[in-house]
Amino acid sequence: MKKYCINCGKAIDNKHNSHNLKEEHSFDYCSSCNTSNSYEDLDKIEDHEFNQKVHNNIIKANDMKNNSLCFIVGGFILLIIGIFFFVLSFKRNVIGIRVFSPMCFEFFIAIIALALSAVGLIYGFIRFLSAYNKKKYFKTLLRKIK
Repeated sequence: MKKYCINCGKAIDNKHNSHNLKEEHSFDYCSSCNTSNSYEDLDKIEDHEFNQKVHNNIIKANDMKNNSLCFIVGGFILLIIGIFFFVLSFKRNVIGIRVFSPMCFEFFIAIIALALSAVGLIYGFIRFLSAYNKKKYFKTLLRKIK
């Protein structure tokens, strides 16, 4: 499982964390904000602050998950609009047969909507998985502390 810093929320890289620290605690060091994430040997006030930081990171992960779900819903709406305009790009010719016309305005709208839909869906799913992993990590960290 990927580890995250409780102060800044960024991923902790295990390869580059041997900055003048003991080897057994080197995995708890964040190179982004230069703080230790160790929850061992904390007094009551530090333990309370640590719990607050973990809970704040869980709230941030929830917000990130909600944001990603907005991108996913928007992507699905644009997908439906793109399909609708793609169907509208089939025009009737002189004989009355439906023929695909790639130079019509509806086709360009369909391409733009489908492209934005793909971007929104991909970004939303990646962000959702990232938020899910962060929330899962901080919840297991909170369980370990208690």
